[in-house]
Amino acid sequence: IACGGVLEVGFGTGAGVLQYAHRAHWVDAIEADPNAVRFAELMFPVKNVNWIEADILEYKTTKRYAAAIAVEVLEHIPQWHDALDNIKAHLLPDGTFYMTARNANADLSRWTDLHERELTSRELAGNLKQHFREVWVYDWSLKNLQPDDTHITPIVAVCR
Repeated sequence: IACGGVLEVGFGTGAGVLQYAHRAHWVDAIEADPNAVRFAELMFPVKNVNWIEADILEYKTTKRYAAAIAVEVLEHIPQWHDALDNIKAHLLPDGTFYMTARNANADLSRWTDLHERELTSRELAGNLKQHFREVWVYDWSLKNLQPDDTHITPIVAVCR
């Protein structure tokens, strides 16, 4: 991340951005909810973070990012393949996309109706390979690759 800018997609409260912002040259953090943007601006006035009200389906900039991050976001977007296309379009040619998602194979008590979809590791990787040439699925530590039938949640995908 230290080699360039980061695009954070759907930052929610903004607290997650603080985990890595110090390692990036700059962060453009986008969120569709204007109240969340105002909250982040007020609570986290970090010099290298731009809190931006924007929808990833419509986001346009001439900037290209070394990395893009979406934490528990894409499962809420009906046109998520369009979102992935736009994320990829904003990455540098050697840029990396990191995302997390709830695993449909996990032993969770119930499906949440807040999600448009929940996918298994195999399904997520297959969908991501429609947009990226390389896709790896890890556990939360980013150290342990996960098999297609993993039951851990969330799953973390790293794409190039």
